[in-house]
Amino acid sequence: GGRWVVAGQKGLLADALALVSVLAMLRTLARLGHWSGAAGAALMLLGLLAFALKPPLGDVLQPGDWLHIGMAAGLLLLARLDLWPALRSTPQQFSAPLPN
Repeated sequence: GGRWVVAGQKGLLADALALVSVLAMLRTLARLGHWSGAAGAALMLLGLLAFALKPPLGDVLQPGDWLHIGMAAGLLLLARLDLWPALRSTPQQFSAPLPN
């Protein structure tokens, strides 16, 4: 019996951390004026909410499906942000010899 309570508390903590992190991304990106990134975070938030609230969203998709769709769509928009120029690679980087 006690094992399930601990698992439930860990699940609640993980859910709360996921919600706080997505809200932090949304707030930060919106404040910086990165609207496509903020839209991505909003899609992630909608996916989390659809999963948590389990509204009747049709018979074809389950709540977990909405979570994955929201996360994937959000990550696609976040990936388009130009915030990480050091992570961009060029064809020259792939053809250049590796340093010793």
